[in-house]
Amino acid sequence: MKKVLLVVIFILLCFPVIKVNAFTCPFSEISRLRRIVNNINTSIDYREGNGTIDFLITLVNLHSDIYLIDSNGRVIEYTDSQVTLSGYGSGENVRFEAHTRITYCEDIFIGTIRVNLPVYNPFYRDAVCRGLENFRLCSKWSNHGLSYSDFVRAVNEYRASLENPVINEENPREVSFFEILLEVINIYYTILIIIIISGSLGIYVLKRKEYK
Repeated sequence: MKKVLLVVIFILLCFPVIKVNAFTCPFSEISRLRRIVNNINTSIDYREGNGTIDFLITLVNLHSDIYLIDSNGRVIEYTDSQVTLSGYGSGENVRFEAHTRITYCEDIFIGTIRVNLPVYNPFYRDAVCRGLENFRLCSKWSNHGLSYSDFVRAVNEYRASLENPVINEENPREVSFFEILLEVINIYYTILIIIIISGSLGIYVLKRKEYK
């Protein structure tokens, strides 16, 4: 019996510690907290300078029962119903995990808020883009992934294509002497037929008059 008891104790010690909050937090409370998280809205802004950009994320409708942890590990405790956070980069996919500290539900994961930031083009103001502001590579938000030298070359190639458009015309087929001869014969043959018909009609009319 002692051996069985020792085995049971050993198994229990080997299992990871299980948080009981998920089992003690009432389902109705979890549902309420999820509704709070679903009601949180986001908006983005940015600060630009020296070819770099810093995105600002504003979270609205925060609640005192919720705290957030972003994808960089930063903990955002409740201080107000609205907060603006900085330090997010170009093209970053930011995740905010919502948790709670209320009694019996401490630190339970409630839900996730996602914010996908656009990719910033640091070369869009370069002189090579002058007059080509509507070109895709010259847009402020362009995920081209090019180095500066490759960017300049691609834009210059596009500019050259506008100045010297490639016209895909088929080369005219050379007409042979035999084809020209046939064309001349057809023309004269048609004229000859008309003359013969006209002459025949004239003779016919004259003969009719003689018989009368």
